[in-house]
Amino acid sequence: MRVLVIGAGISGIAMGVRLKRAGIDDFRILDETDGLGGTWRINAYPGAAVDIASLIFQFGFRTHPWQRTHARRHEVLDYLEQVAEEADLERHFVFGTRVTEARWDEDRHRWSVTTAAGEIYRAEVLVSAVGLLSNPNLAAWPGLDTFGGAVMHTQQWRHDVDLADARVAVVGVGSSSAQVVPAIAPVARSVNVFQREPGWVLPKGERTYDAGELRRTSRAWHRRLDRSVQIIRKEWRNLSGRPSYVAGSRRNRAMDQMARDYIGATFADRPDLREAVTPTYPFEGKRVVFSDDFYPALKRDNVRLVPRPVASATPTGLVDVDGEHHEVDVIVTATGFTAAELLSSYEVFGRRGRRLRDTWADGAFAHVGMTVPATRTSTCSSVPTPTVRAPSASIGSPSNRRRGSSLTCAGCSDAVSARSTPTSWPVRHTTPGCSVACGARPGPDRATTSSTPRGGSSRSSTGASRCNGCYSSSAGRSAPTGCAAGRAHERLARAPRP
Repeated sequence: MRVLVIGAGISGIAMGVRLKRAGIDDFRILDETDGLGGTWRINAYPGAAVDIASLIFQFGFRTHPWQRTHARRHEVLDYLEQVAEEADLERHFVFGTRVTEARWDEDRHRWSVTTAAGEIYRAEVLVSAVGLLSNPNLAAWPGLDTFGGAVMHTQQWRHDVDLADARVAVVGVGSSSAQVVPAIAPVARSVNVFQREPGWVLPKGERTYDAGELRRTSRAWHRRLDRSVQIIRKEWRNLSGRPSYVAGSRRNRAMDQMARDYIGATFADRPDLREAVTPTYPFEGKRVVFSDDFYPALKRDNVRLVPRPVASATPTGLVDVDGEHHEVDVIVTATGFTAAELLSSYEVFGRRGRRLRDTWADGAFAHVGMTVPATRTSTCSSVPTPTVRAPSASIGSPSNRRRGSSLTCAGCSDAVSARSTPTSWPVRHTTPGCSVACGARPGPDRATTSSTPRGGSSRSSTGASRCNGCYSSSAGRSAPTGCAAGRAHERLARAPRP
């Protein structure tokens, strides 16, 4: 087949729609669950909802008449199912299929993808759309296996467990906990919330749209307009000065004060809680939690905030680091996900059998957040972009790397004389069996006689060495601020004169 997509969540659905619009119908979308939706299908805990405006939380190519300012899980799933149905994606989904390995087949020039059932799919292009929130960060406290009650992560919610009149422990105070605690507190006998470290919380202003707003959102052009306005406002706040995530900036100080005012107003009558929930690090030092009802829930008579981490478990409860024992019937771990362990659910082997996990041993990186070295014709939907490095191969624009006084083809590793490297792009390398388009993109002055891809350097007819990451003439020295090539800018030597 042409394309194989792993993951039927938001990214996988978007990829399917784009492939359809590009006239590509020969593709499959695999997912280990029993339906589409990704994290919105498997995270079925009480209170699950988006924490940003619904108008922003949608595809630009298909807006939706939301019923609330912040959509809840069931409405998000309905929306995704509508998008998939309208794009005729149903016949491309293969559910209940867990991928265990993806390996580049050197002989067939295809990706060979193996499932847990032993099935093998082969495709020209492989797209990983498994997302960042697919693998839960499970608790491993000493004695947890001896606990006599139910234990569940928020992602693995057990709907067979009745919380009515139960003593519940919720471990964690992140976004999931901020939604779970207010939802279960009214039915549980008691809720102990264990907090290792407080986080910044802001109200999100969640509500159901009134009749006038519903009429407005029923019109597609109004939805597109309102969505664009919200996005522009958010971007403008960051572009018109130093953004809020820069500690000490004017906007950062303003947001910090806003969060402190919210704490002060909510806990005016509870100085003990006010101190316990106030972080000691700058605003946005960690992900901000948006919730209207988390702080009020902490003030309920049957809710207790334990501002200490869990040390161990016993058959009847949990013990915190101060040695206090808390008897509970149910343990809910709202401990997040292993978001930094990208593609940890299956192994990926690229050219010459190189394992992607080894390539990412020092941290995940990808060119433009998508393509990674030695994994030709593969792309990821969720890879951190701050650590962009020069790629050795990518979809549609394979690259060359410097080796001594020559350029190295990423497709076959043959050395190509920089003097003979064509200036047009793309061109075919002449080594038998190599299908990589070698060559180089000239700099913006288009006077390049020898060049390398983005992340490398090129020399113009004036003799100046030019970095294709930032088009600066300082290639080979320290990377200028904002250079997409990052450390590669410093590593790569200047291209030789022709």
